[in-house]
Amino acid sequence: GNRVMTSPDGITWTIRTSAADNGWFDVVYGNGLFVVVAFSGTGNRVMTSPDGITWTIRTSAADNQWLSVAYGNGLFVAVADTGTGNRVMTSPDGITWTIRTSAADNGWFGVAYGNGLFVAVSNTGAGNRVMTSPDGITWTIRTSAADNQWVSVAYGNGLFVAVSNTGAGNRVMTSGTAYENVIPDVRPAALTTQLVSITHTAPGTPDYAIQNLSLTGFGFATADEGNSVLSVILNLQTRMAELETRLRQRGLAT
Repeated sequence: GNRVMTSPDGITWTIRTSAADNGWFDVVYGNGLFVVVAFSGTGNRVMTSPDGITWTIRTSAADNQWLSVAYGNGLFVAVADTGTGNRVMTSPDGITWTIRTSAADNGWFGVAYGNGLFVAVSNTGAGNRVMTSPDGITWTIRTSAADNQWVSVAYGNGLFVAVSNTGAGNRVMTSGTAYENVIPDVRPAALTTQLVSITHTAPGTPDYAIQNLSLTGFGFATADEGNSVLSVILNLQTRMAELETRLRQRGLAT
């Protein structure tokens, strides 16, 4: 009953009563709640606390060996090293948990959230000891830098860092940013063709109401001159909208 301790400063520690004598393995704080996951227990492999002192058992989505839990984007995500196709569970509140399909039945040992992405690392698998998800629900396998036993991952200062307990001088791997390294470099189709020569072509009447000029004025010598400027503006607006869409798809804009 003493499997929790707390400290206000990291120096002086006080024993707290755990909600059960399970094999508690990882803890995270998010949305005003401490959440802990365990590798043992029967239907009770999660406990939560608003203050780290008083703990309450929660029903785990499966009796897998839950080894790591992270919080990000309004979601708690836990990963396990046992189970068949169900080695991820998620919760919006730390209380109600739902099984999710893992990208592989590897021994998922650590999970972290950063830069709009959940990243999990594994101590088993062949070249596939990393998986990522933008939402904690749909997971994709990524190529690990080496087939070491990766047991923990963290995110900070624009970098994912994973560590392992095997390997010869190569027990750390990093990923520069979620955009550049965790997600493969898939080159999409080009944006709208950039204008290289300007002619008088009526742009129509899009939502932002760039109209075709029929008269001179507004500082233009001719209507064609004014329409050329409006065509350039329309082209730039279209290209910027497409660029913003690409950035949102990659979690780099909201």
